[in-house]
Amino acid sequence: MAQCCRDWYPRWTRWAHWLLCELAIGACDLAEVLGSAVAINLLTHNHIPMLWASSLPASTFLLCTLQRFGMRSIEAIVLLLVATIAGCYFIEIFFCRKPTRVP
Repeated sequence: MAQCCRDWYPRWTRWAHWLLCELAIGACDLAEVLGSAVAINLLTHNHIPMLWASSLPASTFLLCTLQRFGMRSIEAIVLLLVATIAGCYFIEIFFCRKPTRVP
């Protein structure tokens, strides 16, 4: 899309397009981080304050630093996270108390 804008729009509009795209990217990232922070805060019943809850999703940027070790290390970490979620589902399905029927 950036190449099409460069080819079809006048030269003086490039900076405006670039600025608006950066603002849109920032708004999307902010919404994701704040949504994750609210979810963590709600899941922990307000035991983790919003400031700390907002720093936890931002720590995913550390995953980007692992690119220097190759793609396999990132794939291994993502696999570990997915296996953790699957393990939690398994524990919840088979070991948690079953709901009772309401007559």
